[in-house]
Formats: sequence, structure tokens, C-alpha cells
Amino acid sequence: MTIAISCDMIMPATPRPSAIRIDVGLIPAIHFVQLPRLVGKHQAFGPLFLARPFDAATAFRMGLLSEVVPTGTALDRAREIARS
Repeated sequence: MTIAISCDMIMPATPRPSAIRIDVGLIPAIHFVQLPRLVGKHQAFGPLFLARPFDAATAFRMGLLSEVVPTGTALDRAREIARS
């Protein structure tokens, strides 16, 4: 997640759910700064404080992803974008 929210464009390679890890006793500081800026503080609350998992469609609705592509096509789409 830290790497992803630092990128200019985000397209998931798989639609599996992801979550910000807070259950190991470490708080990733960049998430507390960047995620609310990207998606708004109310959208960021669930993932940040509850470690609530979310899938690609939810991340897209939150404004975290540039687009959602079918499984197995992320690299092809990234190359298409790079060529344009």
C-alpha cells in the first residue's frame, strides 16, 4: 500500500481484497498522511483504523485507483498507456 499510494497511476493486477496492516503493532505513517489526501478523511477511516479489507472495485470508487482492468491484463494496459 505504501508504494501504491506513492505512484502516479494505480491499476491492480488482481481484484483480491487488500488491507492496510495495523495488526502487527506498527503504524505506517505515510498512510496517515497520503491516504486521506487521496480519498478524503472519511473514506480513509475504515482502512486506516479498522484494517477493513477492500477490493479493487471499492478502491476505485474511493478514488484510490486510476482504473480497474480485467485479471491478467494490467501489464498490457500499462504498456498501452506508456505508448500513448
